Amino acid sequence: MSAVEFKDVVKIYGKGEGRQVAVDHVSFTYKRAESREGFAGEEQEQALEALKVYRRRFESVGLFENEVLNGVPEMLRALKQKGMFVAVASSKPEAYVRRILKHFDLLQYFDEVVGASMDEKLSAKKDIIGEALRRMGKSPGDHDVLMIGDRMHDVEGAKLCGLDSLGIY
Repeated sequence: MSAVEFKDVVKIYGKGEGRQVAVDHVSFTYKRAESREGFAGEEQEQALEALKVYRRRFESVGLFENEVLNGVPEMLRALKQKGMFVAVASSKPEAYVRRILKHFDLLQYFDEVVGASMDEKLSAKKDIIGEALRRMGKSPGDHDVLMIGDRMHDVEGAKLCGLDSLGIY
């Protein structure tokens, strides 16, 4: 197998769930690039290499290409002013999430930041939400927790954890 260069995986960057991506002549269906599962296909070694290339670019450039949805800073500020405990449960690696929140001056609004682990031991959305609940001293099914997300994985993960959810876009 030859080394995978960013030009070989550039098509996976950004939105486009379900898009077909060719990496070194192996085709994958792009689900999400934050984890190896984002490269569905039988060639897991190839998927891991593609993930490494994606992360190399993401950690130096891509994380600054995120955008804050309109109204989110104001929503977070209002939640904090009301004394709410606010946490993040992201499929992105936790170190990236912290850097993104800091870059966009949003880290100040969060009491807890939980993300996937770089080794992918923590990568399934329901497990990430479960870890956030654990750190918050909460349990799956607690009715005083609301999962707010901008992806269907957020809503699905919340449902698997017995939580109410709100989708924003």
